[in-house]
Amino acid sequence: MGIFCKETTVLLPVYMLVLELTLFNAEYPWNKWRHLNAKVKGAVLISAAISAAAILTWAILYSLPKYIIRDFSLTERLLTESRVVFFYLSLILIPRLDQFSLFHDDFQFSTSLLSPWTTLLSVTGIVFLIGLAWLKRRRQPLLSLGIFWFFAGHLLESTILPLELVHEHRNYLPSLGPILVIVHVINAGCIKLRRRWLWGVLALLIVTVAIVSHMRSEQWANNYSLFLYETSHNPNSASISSGFALRLIEAGKYNEGMQAFRRAAELAPEEATYLLYMNMFAANAGEKFDQAGADETLRRLATGRITATTGQALQYLGDCILTWCRSLGPAMELWKKTLLNRENQTGVDKSYINFLLARSFVSQAKIKEAITAYNLAHDADSHYLHPLFDLAYLYVREGGGDMARDTLRRLREANKTARNPRTEQIEETEKDIENLLEGMQKNSRVTKQKR
Repeated sequence: MGIFCKETTVLLPVYMLVLELTLFNAEYPWNKWRHLNAKVKGAVLISAAISAAAILTWAILYSLPKYIIRDFSLTERLLTESRVVFFYLSLILIPRLDQFSLFHDDFQFSTSLLSPWTTLLSVTGIVFLIGLAWLKRRRQPLLSLGIFWFFAGHLLESTILPLELVHEHRNYLPSLGPILVIVHVINAGCIKLRRRWLWGVLALLIVTVAIVSHMRSEQWANNYSLFLYETSHNPNSASISSGFALRLIEAGKYNEGMQAFRRAAELAPEEATYLLYMNMFAANAGEKFDQAGADETLRRLATGRITATTGQALQYLGDCILTWCRSLGPAMELWKKTLLNRENQTGVDKSYINFLLARSFVSQAKIKEAITAYNLAHDADSHYLHPLFDLAYLYVREGGGDMARDTLRRLREANKTARNPRTEQIEETEKDIENLLEGMQKNSRVTKQKR
């Protein structure tokens, strides 16, 4: 049930195995292992190895296609994460305020074991710690539990899945592991050296963490102060510069906000994301975006990377093009056609781009072109239902009641095989459209009577 709420619940069996391995390894059924004959042991180990290999193969095959929206490969992610886990450890053991940040997109990639050289050191450290935990699991179970718990907690989000490289919230449950290790080391020191004052080290760490947590909560007092501090912590983060730009514009500081967006665009020179935001907010302010910026936007859309953040910007555009950034219609039309004509189609969802292209046509009152683009969007992916919703309402606006009802029939048919059925939304849309059509007919009759 937990998996339906949070994907990391899949690690629950791993945590259970860690507890069994370290605290209950002499209990049933593990104490029966040594009494089994060699054939049974071999069969169990082979079955476990085959199951693990099958799960790993499935995970890799599932993950590989999704790396198209990332600017690092699976291998680079694995190498980088070896350093990331030690970064997470440093946040627990040496909680320096300037190391904490909402985003860490400026974290250096590892392209090989020696680039940077700390990658090899990190990989060696992970192997050493896991080996130590295995060897000490019987004599020093708390030490082993702490080490295994930490790595088990990062097994999902710090390995092969194509997620962003670093996020501090991934460390919250795994952080119990290093705390257990600290408790074990202090306790062992007190027993061996007979120095109870060593527990003061734990008290000092608790006070330090409390102070840092309080200072961070002050920085998080509101969105503006959060991003103001974040820019000082991570000045080379494009995501933070972009977030700060949004808060500046919300605060009415348009020029400062555009400068922050320009800084983000400089930090990510192959991404069109931040230039798209600049176009949007310039349109909202009634300003004309400079020609050099417009040309650079087009160049990046034609040849740059199409990442997850680019997708977010495009989604934002799709919402605002019919309201507060309607003046971008011609530019958006050009952007979408550029994306559809890219030589490198990696990361380009043609169905979604045609949907956005249709909306740009609607904003310019190019109704025939919009209808064609909506149909192309749905034809490119029959599971994608949004184009049909928009198309039905467009027909209503243009007085095509029969075409609107026909589109609703198409929508119901497509919904039967959709990956994410929208039955309730379709029913609400049908009622809404029927009400709109009925209202239009009444208005038409009243107009005729007046004439």
